[in-house]
Amino acid sequence: MFNFQNPFETKPASENLENSPESSYSVVSPKFEDNEREGAKSPSTMTSLKRLSSIGSGVQMSQLAGGVSQLRGSLTDLRSVEVDTGIEDRGTLSDIDASKMGQLSDAELLARLTSGKFNSGAVPSAHSVIWSCLKAPTADGLDFVEGQWVERLGPDMVWSLDRVLQVHKVIDDDVDWAAVQEGEKPPFTAAYDFMGQKMVPKSKLRAPEEGLKRIFGTRAWIWQQYCVLRLEEAIRFQQNHYMDFDKLDIDRFASSEWEKFVAHEGNEDFKDLLNKPELTVAKAALVHHIFSPFRVMEGMRNAGTTRQNPDFDQEWDLNDPHLSVYTYLGVIGSGWLVPLLCVFVQFSAPAMLGQWVLTTHERFQEPYSEWCDSSTERWEGELFYGKMMMFTIVIMYLAKVVPDCVFNFYRSLGDGNDAHSKLMALRKTMWERGDDFNLGQMIGYKLDLYMNTGYICLLYTLNLFILFATDSVLEMMLDAIAVKFILELDEEFASSEWWDPNRRWIRAGAMELILGNTLRKSVLENPESFAKYFGVPVEKAQEVWGANSKGFKAPETALEDRVNTKFMTEEAAANARLACIGRENNIDQHILDEFEKPTRHFGVITMLTSKIFPPKYNKNSIYKRYEEFYTWSMWHKMMYSGYAPLPDLASVFDEDANKKVFPATGIKATAQDAVVFPNFDKLHGHASNDKVRYLARVVFGAEFIAGVKRALKKKSVARFLFRTVDGFTNWANISFQVFFPIMIIFSATFVPICY
Repeated sequence: MFNFQNPFETKPASENLENSPESSYSVVSPKFEDNEREGAKSPSTMTSLKRLSSIGSGVQMSQLAGGVSQLRGSLTDLRSVEVDTGIEDRGTLSDIDASKMGQLSDAELLARLTSGKFNSGAVPSAHSVIWSCLKAPTADGLDFVEGQWVERLGPDMVWSLDRVLQVHKVIDDDVDWAAVQEGEKPPFTAAYDFMGQKMVPKSKLRAPEEGLKRIFGTRAWIWQQYCVLRLEEAIRFQQNHYMDFDKLDIDRFASSEWEKFVAHEGNEDFKDLLNKPELTVAKAALVHHIFSPFRVMEGMRNAGTTRQNPDFDQEWDLNDPHLSVYTYLGVIGSGWLVPLLCVFVQFSAPAMLGQWVLTTHERFQEPYSEWCDSSTERWEGELFYGKMMMFTIVIMYLAKVVPDCVFNFYRSLGDGNDAHSKLMALRKTMWERGDDFNLGQMIGYKLDLYMNTGYICLLYTLNLFILFATDSVLEMMLDAIAVKFILELDEEFASSEWWDPNRRWIRAGAMELILGNTLRKSVLENPESFAKYFGVPVEKAQEVWGANSKGFKAPETALEDRVNTKFMTEEAAANARLACIGRENNIDQHILDEFEKPTRHFGVITMLTSKIFPPKYNKNSIYKRYEEFYTWSMWHKMMYSGYAPLPDLASVFDEDANKKVFPATGIKATAQDAVVFPNFDKLHGHASNDKVRYLARVVFGAEFIAGVKRALKKKSVARFLFRTVDGFTNWANISFQVFFPIMIIFSATFVPICY
């Protein structure tokens, strides 16, 4: 049994502090003690519990007075926490011996806290991420401990490396307290706190990729890319078919592919490494890590059904009213007709209304100097009521519309907890990588972003302009209603029953987005990037790809490998043969669809163009985006020829004379150096800091330059032009959102005087 020492354990700041032989102490009320002696067990007993861990035993409350008094002032937020019913909290002073608090100054206590697990400036090292992969669950069932570096799935749908600050044991709601024996702990669910994200369930946590790669190499991640492509090849958008996305057991499919990968005769060295007894815990962490995207897909798909995972229930409710026709275009990449009509109406109607007001209303025919006439006539009769109504509307905009615009900005960039925000977060990642499916997806994403941020500000600004020109209270009300209708037109279309019955298309599209985010398309089609990302020697990679300059993207090879039974299961080979026979004998297409994957398009325009001009590759068809990467012969050669080297454990861990490594206690000092990890979250999940940084990048042009560089790497004229235009549009969009609150505040002053 290996002794896993926690490298994050902190030592006392003062040499006078002595460790108590007993590691925990609970301060409880007399009422709680009486109930405990009588054997009473109910949720109410938890409400009186206040726990301070690691502060010594036998300490009376009076002995804490001296120490606690020193914590007031600059440390008022670091005191013991009153724990809600059902939550067992260790408290924020868990590492401090309360009996010795009185001996420490405020400065020493502050240093003690900030040097430990609450140090927001802590940076992971290779040593710490390796240790995190070797840490076994605790005896009481905690998968992770305080101070441990893990990857968490944030609201932005990105796995970020961060450190556990606090662990909570949340008592299950349906606990039968009468059945809990005295001395036993009731069933609980663990939740974990991070600097900027609280109460994260373990299903959204996994071991660090950087640590696992130092133990097992990158071969498992190459397999993950392969498995994603295999999943796309197998899955269908075909209701009632057993391979339909709504029926396929994704986790089971991935497990089957993993077993084939590990058992392959060309992968014996990886299998031996994986099955080393001393790496049992790390093996479980690796499998959980590699399978996490597939489990996220299942959690999203099953949300709102009897198969739902509670962690994904509310977040992936695809009946979200914020979903619009632009969301569909941005997610699926097709369905052009209604979004084009919608964007035409949403821009032309306000423009025509504004032009009509400018050319017909008397006020705009007057000289500007007469606008702010302060004569008493403007405070009498209908003008007075119009002035009051206008002022009321401006105040409402200030109190309601401005906060809504700020919230929409955050949500559109993926910082919300609703389904629309999650989809926007996934789209943002694909956009930043330059991995969009097609031009339609790019246009849809940008329309969805701008129509939910800058366009709202623009429309309300125009409405103020129109309201300023009218004296009628009734006209003001009608204008406000018209603006609301125009603003929500895109959502109203998407919520119609005929648009997407049962939300099948958006659920299939969301699953495809997760699949696309897991697949590193830009890396797979660039030999140099692939060699660097997966640690494969360039010369070995070139042996796999030959003269192909696009890596795994080889259309001709893909066409051959897709029909090669060598790379099929027995069932797939049988279906392919039946489909071939059926086509030769002109069997009805509906019958053939049972044996070969049908092409499915969302929208009339895409469907008609694909029939009139049949494409060689169905990039506009759902679950057929990456057919050019189905180069199974290349993938097999890369995975099973030893081209992705395995780490030498002796270079990572200490070993004895018999060459047996000791991973638990012997991580070499050379592995302890600090490393800049690409997914380390320096902002610790603080979305506000991230969005401020994004605003600065847009305003000062950094985001525009980065987008143009991505387009140049793709060597696509269309992408280059689109990103160039989008760079200026994005700058105007952000600038107008910043200007909008200032304009509203100005209007609140301007209206009473000049209306």
